[in-house]
Amino acid sequence: MWEKMTHEIRKVAKEALGESRGFGPRGEESRWSNKSVQSKVRNKEECFAERFMCKNVRIWENYKT
Repeated sequence: MWEKMTHEIRKVAKEALGESRGFGPRGEESRWSNKSVQSKVRNKEECFAERFMCKNVRIWENYKT
């Protein structure tokens, strides 16, 4: 019963969503990752690192922003 249900769920999902080979973009090859996004991610990572080195309210506000 479970195998049949699993098969049907996968069949419907494949028809609705298509099928991928299981490989996605790696690193900077992402379709949405441009220079603006990369700089914002890098800034957030730096703020995150600062946050745990120094428990300052201003740094926490920077990180949240």
